Amino acid sequence: MSGSLLTIALLILAALVLAGPGAAHPPSAVALAYDQDNQTLTVTVTHDIGASDPARHHVQKVEIKKNDEDVIEEEYDTQASSPQVTFTYNLSAVEGDMIEAEAYCSIYGDKKAQMTVQGQSGTVPAASAKSSGPQGQSQPGFEVVMGGAVIGAMYMARRD
Repeated sequence: MSGSLLTIALLILAALVLAGPGAAHPPSAVALAYDQDNQTLTVTVTHDIGASDPARHHVQKVEIKKNDEDVIEEEYDTQASSPQVTFTYNLSAVEGDMIEAEAYCSIYGDKKAQMTVQGQSGTVPAASAKSSGPQGQSQPGFEVVMGGAVIGAMYMARRD
């Protein structure tokens, strides 16, 4: 195998190895529901990990703030293969309190949602929660590495 063919093969191999992390993405949605009767917050995170290894690619952490103060931080080691994961937390809140939850991917990105507690009892529907954050982005720098691999391969192929 000539030197340029070996270089091209190594560049392609590097691109394939780096493609795994590049496919990582932040959670796509976070929905909040607060039950005043039971003083519980339900956080539903949509994070489809597909065929990824759930020990490596999962919802790693959920942070809860009440009125801009950190009140809960939970870390997780794995995620079920279901695209939606639901977490329930004991949280004392009253009407008018602002609750924010932020879910973090173990590889890349995060998503957050906010809600204001309303009424004296019952559940605030998830539809009233506001959501923000990056969606569907690849691993930072992945495009640069892939572009460099393609340009390098083209350069080496042209030299021969």
